[in-house]
Amino acid sequence: MAETIPHFGAILSFIGSSTVSILGFILPVVCYIMIKVQSTQLVDERFFDTVLRVLPKWDIALLILSLAVGLFGALASSYSSFSDLVNPQSYVKPCWLDPSSADPIPENKTLLWGY
Repeated sequence: MAETIPHFGAILSFIGSSTVSILGFILPVVCYIMIKVQSTQLVDERFFDTVLRVLPKWDIALLILSLAVGLFGALASSYSSFSDLVNPQSYVKPCWLDPSSADPIPENKTLLWGY
């Protein structure tokens, strides 16, 4: 499988960079806000009015900072890994299709048991 999909690490990097930032920074903030608001929201009160009423100002500032860091990290890492993924030099024939594309054995290295 690893020989069939060249540079499979670039695909894993793209998937990881987009999901880890969301799961580590953005989703906990959203869940925290939703839990706090759902438990104290009045019947006819708007969502943002409830957030401003329930959460202290410093708490809102820290949550916005965490969201900003998470979004910046998600965008920067996703852009970096996506540009690495679409780079034309990252696509080569697998070594089982083109044996000349495989890395050659260095001259100063010997094979197994010196042969």
